[in-house]
Amino acid sequence: IKAKSHMDEGDFDKAKRAVEMAEFTVSEYQMHLGEQLFREYSSRLEALSEEIAKTEDEKTLELEEQKRKAAIEAQRRMTEQMEIDKGAFERAFLLPTAVTADEARASYREGLLQVRLPKTVQRRTIKATAPNSEAER
Repeated sequence: IKAKSHMDEGDFDKAKRAVEMAEFTVSEYQMHLGEQLFREYSSRLEALSEEIAKTEDEKTLELEEQKRKAAIEAQRRMTEQMEIDKGAFERAFLLPTAVTADEARASYREGLLQVRLPKTVQRRTIKATAPNSEAER
């Protein structure tokens, strides 16, 4: 039980030590246990050792895959960063609405370029006619 809880926590060394201690205890009390119980306990402990080794291998492979993915992502980010570090940077894109270019502001801080483009305020003229008060009288 201790070995399984250590294994669930990812502490495979403690799990292995717990199995080793249990194997030692079973071996020490072999005479008192009798052949049948001794074989049964030894078999269970061997299966548990194999399960720990298998789980540890799976966890190691999982961690290696995570490291590989993180390295690929870091390389991708570095490539993007290199695009900026090599000199002038230019990027063109369409905006979804009209902007006032004269009021554009940009800042570069901690590796982040922030561009503020205020939307153009569109003024609408509404034509309304008022009844001529003299004509109504």
